[in-house]
Amino acid sequence: MTATPQRAVSLREAGHLIQRFDHQPSFAAIAHTETFVLVLCALFIAFQAGVGFLFGQVFAGHFSVAASLAGCAGLACAMGAVMLAAHPVATVSWVRWAALAALVGVALDIASYYLYLAIPGNYYPWLLVLPYALCIAWVGYTAHRRSATKSGADDDAPRSDGRRPWR
Repeated sequence: MTATPQRAVSLREAGHLIQRFDHQPSFAAIAHTETFVLVLCALFIAFQAGVGFLFGQVFAGHFSVAASLAGCAGLACAMGAVMLAAHPVATVSWVRWAALAALVGVALDIASYYLYLAIPGNYYPWLLVLPYALCIAWVGYTAHRRSATKSGADDDAPRSDGRRPWR
């Protein structure tokens, strides 16, 4: 067996090799991760809003304005999360208001529970409501961040320190 001669690598090829093995996350990888998280949040929000807040009222026979607000605004927020996930650079400005309304509904539902329904042995479902509120907050934050970016306040113009904003 004969050894093959080694060829010299140009600086351009070396630069491409270094870029290929650079471990900085690309925009595409971040966008795919955000899309995945938005879809998971949308599924959980839709399930919890439909089953926990809206169907729970029918099942228990107790109508609550706060739970209705949390459920209906949560369903709107889940629909907006799907729209945000479908178009990673699109802005859907009404989603942040739906998220805010859903969080207000959750806060009113918690206040209503602790003011009127807190009896021994009847515990508030924190393990379901806390992830629901966190998912809604994430969707609202994503919608707000995208609409603030598209508004022109965070254009590609350099900042005062000369650096470009990260997206």
